[in-house]
Amino acid sequence: MITHPYVDAYINQWRNNQIKLNKERIELIEYLERCVLSRSDVHFDALQINHFVQFAEKWFFKLEPFQKFL
Repeated sequence: MITHPYVDAYINQWRNNQIKLNKERIELIEYLERCVLSRSDVHFDALQINHFVQFAEKWFFKLEPFQKFL
């Protein structure tokens, strides 16, 4: 299963009842876990993701966990 800290953190917040999600977001997480994160032929470009987060937080605003998840 592929992972990324931002994705894992957001999903874990939901699983630990720290945040509430609507039905569609729950279905999205279930779909991702079933059909995307379980694949071995896809990956997260961690460097690109981290560069985006750093850029956005430097020039615009601090991102919330759901924004990093998306």
